[in-house]
Amino acid sequence: MKSLNHVARSAKDSTRTLAWSLTRSGLRFLPRPDPSKRIAVLVHSFDGYQRFWSPAVHYTMASVPTSVPIYFASETIPYSPGRVEAMTTGPGTYVSRLITSLRRLESFGFEYVFYLQEDMWLTRPLRQELIDELMGMIESHEIDCLKLGKQPFVDDMEDIRLNSGPIGSEEPAEDFRWFGSHRFALSHHVSIFRIRFLLESAYVARLFGKTSPLDQERFASAYLKPRIKTESGDNKRYRIAVFSGEPVVEYVHASAEGRLTDEARNLLADDPEIDRIDPMGLLLTDD
Repeated sequence: MKSLNHVARSAKDSTRTLAWSLTRSGLRFLPRPDPSKRIAVLVHSFDGYQRFWSPAVHYTMASVPTSVPIYFASETIPYSPGRVEAMTTGPGTYVSRLITSLRRLESFGFEYVFYLQEDMWLTRPLRQELIDELMGMIESHEIDCLKLGKQPFVDDMEDIRLNSGPIGSEEPAEDFRWFGSHRFALSHHVSIFRIRFLLESAYVARLFGKTSPLDQERFASAYLKPRIKTESGDNKRYRIAVFSGEPVVEYVHASAEGRLTDEARNLLADDPEIDRIDPMGLLLTDD
């Protein structure tokens, strides 16, 4: 029985590896990005969470420099307050809607995406100089994903600091480390992704029926975990990096199972600008 189970696992692993390899190869035929369009912010949501849209956009616009385009992806209801560009994906699974959004950004010429969901509310402005420094580091070290927020891998941070090497010796690379073989190699929480890397993981997850946010994270992370750089000199394929000290981006995780978290309530209650937020869908209660 053990032998049969081993054979079945080996066959499953081989199939998954082949699917990943073919997907990665296929993405190479997409048009090259526009060098002038380095990065865009994507706030990704669905129509059922309209109650979170206004504060999500409010805090995103307050934190992101005007030089960085912001796109808001919903299903059928376009939402484009202020300088935000609306993007509709149509209904479908989370992964299918993510793929549609990322392909749209690719068609616009972008190579990288700063990915947020509607319940990730930024609480500290990002300086243009910081974004420029991070993008320079990402490009020079060919990073696939740069984790900027604290969740959900915070329990692994001490081990990452002890056992993973720095990206480089220059600033700001000396303040970031390779993620190495740790949990949640792929997480949707506040990261800058190379769009084709995120597309790669989404396409393969959909192929294997892992189409919810958590299922995609777990499925992709299980594959990526042994294949992520731990030291600059190793030959691992995937380049995922994380802050070494404090999180670079501060944010509030605003919902749990569709309900406002206490930290989100406190943020809204203390915000002197709250009366200026478009009231569309904003609920300070869960009624």
